Amino acid sequence: MEHAGNFVPDYARLSSAWREAGIVPVPQPIFIRNFGEFVPEYVGDQAWTQQFPFRTMLADGWEISGSSDVWIGSDYHQTKPMRSVAATIDRLTFHGRALDPSQSIGVWQALRMHTHGGARALGLHGELGSLAVGAHADLVALDADPMSVRAEDLESIAAERVILAGEDAPLPE
Repeated sequence: MEHAGNFVPDYARLSSAWREAGIVPVPQPIFIRNFGEFVPEYVGDQAWTQQFPFRTMLADGWEISGSSDVWIGSDYHQTKPMRSVAATIDRLTFHGRALDPSQSIGVWQALRMHTHGGARALGLHGELGSLAVGAHADLVALDADPMSVRAEDLESIAAERVILAGEDAPLPE
């Protein structure tokens, strides 16, 4: 379910309903940057602690994905995966305010959301999102190790090489 997990005013009730319906939540972490601080203006201050409860969702066993909702929103950088990864970690809003830091997750969890989690949401785990026998040989070589840089430097990491289905592909712009 697209946008499930973006705003969760009653997590226990919604989480149970998602499980009962067989829903796979697909939140857009980049919305923390784009819209996170503006939601409380519309629904009240409680929204500061009701958006993107990633740590809670992961602790409850959800294999959530990270997606971008391509080209929708106020930020043309929205489709950059490392910007979304950074948003799950530092949770900084448009004006640099932290949105419920208790829901921050680690780099490894954020990368897994954006790879393995995305494949699961598409029903393609085992084919995409992991390195395994029989999976597509889709890889990206980065110019820095995301596990060894500060959260604020994640967005500056760039692709050095892209391999799709085992073949070199053009670098993203």
